Amino acid sequence: MYDGVLPICRACLADQIEEAEQTDGSTWNVVDKICQWADIPFIPEEWEKIYVGNRREAFGTYASVFRSENYSKLNWKQYNDVYKVLQEENRMEDAMPEIAESARRKL
Repeated sequence: MYDGVLPICRACLADQIEEAEQTDGSTWNVVDKICQWADIPFIPEEWEKIYVGNRREAFGTYASVFRSENYSKLNWKQYNDVYKVLQEENRMEDAMPEIAESARRKL
């Protein structure tokens, strides 16, 4: 179904992402769903790096990176399956150092 173009404009995607951040402080769930729709891997730590510097243009930048030749063999399901295994093994900190750092700060 996905042919490289989503049937929603970048400004509308940015609005959805911005609204999610204002609502619950995180953009991960919304971006994960958009990535699933676009069949590109959702890698939270990479998303955060791009989002910090690009805000409203972040998803376009992120999608451009993960649709490039270097990532052409990866899709959303492959990465999601890896994260499920890490979560089951209680090893999310291994994949996302930001989680471990956040936990250390709370302590």
